[in-house]
Amino acid sequence: MSLSLSLCGSGSLADRSKPIIFSMARLDRVKNITGLVESYAKNRKLRELVNLVVVAGYIDVKKSSDREEIAEIEKMHDLMKQYNLNGEFRWITAQTNRVCNGELYRYIADTKGAFVQVLTLTTLYCLIDHSSIIIHL
Repeated sequence: MSLSLSLCGSGSLADRSKPIIFSMARLDRVKNITGLVESYAKNRKLRELVNLVVVAGYIDVKKSSDREEIAEIEKMHDLMKQYNLNGEFRWITAQTNRVCNGELYRYIADTKGAFVQVLTLTTLYCLIDHSSIIIHL
């Protein structure tokens, strides 16, 4: 696969042989991307088995004028530092290119990764090989 995860972002993936858990959404409280990152960060076994890649919002608070998004950006940076996620987590700036977005999903599928969407604080929606799974955390 030719796609590179070097799109504008923060963090890195040290072991690229691990499958990827992937999510793409707005960076706000409703979509709860920071909740997903925090749940991943707190689960040592999950961190050993998979990498986490999210595409959400801006990385730099100076680029946002939305107070809620600014708070989520700051929280994301805090989580990355608090749990030392570098090497296991990649945060990519929100993409508006539909072709690039489609390629991201194909890359995740081709590498046997999983797409996840957080529905609430305690439920995770997963799409793995076109099958839906609900996981209660």
